[in-house]
Amino acid sequence: MKPRGRFILDLYPRAFFETHLGERRIENNSRVIVETKSLRENRLRVELDYGNARDVYEWQIFYPDEIAALAARGGLNEILRCANFDETLAPSAELSRMQFVFEKR
Repeated sequence: MKPRGRFILDLYPRAFFETHLGERRIENNSRVIVETKSLRENRLRVELDYGNARDVYEWQIFYPDEIAALAARGGLNEILRCANFDETLAPSAELSRMQFVFEKR
């Protein structure tokens, strides 16, 4: 990345998913999908059971300060930290998305 180049991240915040784990049933038309979320250390695992098929997804998730520290070690300055694509909202355990804008030193 060139100096002063910008880097944008859209992430799932760890604090939100620490309080939104477990199983839920999603009804879609005549189908029922069972979603199961679990957390092991900093890995979020989501299993979707469609009855006749299954998908499994896994992400590494972070707290906002962890992302900022990783970016700083990589030579990036934090320009903006927000949630749900709204610059007036700070990342929190109540919001399921967070965004960062970083700039190369």
